[in-house]
Amino acid sequence: MSKLHGAVVANDRAAVRSQLSRGAKLTYSPDELNYTALHEAAARGHDRLIPLFQQRHANLDLVTASGHTPLALACMNGHADVAELLVKGGASLDIATNGGLTAQDLANKHTSWERDQLAQWAKPPPKPPPLEELRPTVPPPLRRVGRGAPSDMLDKELWAAATRDFEVGWW
Repeated sequence: MSKLHGAVVANDRAAVRSQLSRGAKLTYSPDELNYTALHEAAARGHDRLIPLFQQRHANLDLVTASGHTPLALACMNGHADVAELLVKGGASLDIATNGGLTAQDLANKHTSWERDQLAQWAKPPPKPPPLEELRPTVPPPLRRVGRGAPSDMLDKELWAAATRDFEVGWW
């Protein structure tokens, strides 16, 4: 077992960060199962470690010998927080295991999550409204007739409220 794998198994964030800063290989697998450190973190539900691998641009869709991605392992073991991080980080929902099951199939089989929970996480966040909609709307200025008096069409109370904070002058 590599030092990076050992740190992941121990859920030691500082040690994982240290190993990654020293150049530990993200794709290294110490055995025939092809579990990388990211696979180990996902399978064990170590949600605090996932962002460290994402920051190093780890391949989120790397498959093990049995065809499991880190997302599939998180779903199979019921780790919703890890699955959400992986999906929002760009992990594919379409990769099937050697048994033909996708991550969503595994989530449906092994968890009580909502049926399409992964697809909901994969949706991009809603776009903010256009800038024009964010600007406050200002009513058009009141038209004045003569010496700053309101026109006969306007209610004098409305005029008083609209001009309360302004000094009425000659136009």
